[in-house]
Amino acid sequence: MIQLVQSQVKFSEHPHGYFLQGVQLSGITTLIKAATGLGVYADASDYVRDFLIPKAGEKGTAVHNSIEKYDKTGEKITEYDLPLNGHLDVSAQLENYIMLREGFDPVDNEYTVSDNLMYASNIDNVWQKKDTGGIWLVDTKTNNLDLYPGGEDALIEYLSWQLSCYAYLFELQNPTLKVEGLLGNWFRDKQCKQWPIERKDDSLIKELLDIEYELTEHGFVYNVGDKSRFAYVGTAVSTQQNDLIPQHLINAIATILEEEKAAKERLETLKTQLKNAMLEHGIKSWDSGKFTATIAKDSKTNTFDSARFKKDHADLYEQYIKQSVRQGAFTLKLK
Repeated sequence: MIQLVQSQVKFSEHPHGYFLQGVQLSGITTLIKAATGLGVYADASDYVRDFLIPKAGEKGTAVHNSIEKYDKTGEKITEYDLPLNGHLDVSAQLENYIMLREGFDPVDNEYTVSDNLMYASNIDNVWQKKDTGGIWLVDTKTNNLDLYPGGEDALIEYLSWQLSCYAYLFELQNPTLKVEGLLGNWFRDKQCKQWPIERKDDSLIKELLDIEYELTEHGFVYNVGDKSRFAYVGTAVSTQQNDLIPQHLINAIATILEEEKAAKERLETLKTQLKNAMLEHGIKSWDSGKFTATIAKDSKTNTFDSARFKKDHADLYEQYIKQSVRQGAFTLKLK
């Protein structure tokens, strides 16, 4: 079994961050976002920032926890009760992880790497490839690719920066080991992908890690300077239709549709809880001061079976048909 050098840097939840002998170091992900602009939701509404993104992060953490528990113990712990997501089952994501890990042995999870000076981060997975014995670094993503700024290509570019930083720090911390490859695992409910990630040149990574910063009351502020050195230029080919529709309009609609979907799901859950509470206490009508809730009596309704009538009395049915022109419906559907 490969023995990895353990960093003296400690990760803390409260306060959140990486600490070396009481001094807080910057994480890698915040640096990459500041330098490259990748992964930054610039047009996100307050609802997205304050609810949808934390909700997605909570779900991502559950996936990571299940993966780590499985790698270390072989147990499949996949069900969670969470503040934002409610009851959550990530068994599909774990099964996909097990499939993607085929051909590798897990070496470590949440492995901390650092330059012991300015930067530190946790690597999701360190794997050893069975047929070569080489070290592979793996990061897990659960982003919605339809809403991620720049889409799948931009997320892969983000992973290239992230995992290249990890590889540089890993080899710095473990001088006798070399990283053979980098992988990005993506899970979204029952969907999954595994991307081979290109490693950036160490000289460029060192340049990135040499960026100085200041820790303020609002977080880390980075002195990036000329951002063109690290900027990502998307390579997606635009179509004539895409050129006709402003991108800010597409982004705004996609964000609102996501908000609407999350709000409807949350509302249905709360409505069920309220109805059950009213039934439990025998309450048929309730005025909260902000809205009213009513449980109506059961009733019988009569409906006309037009399909059966047409089948049994086709000639008579045709006599009562009235045709009119109805404007075509405009539909928006979240992918």
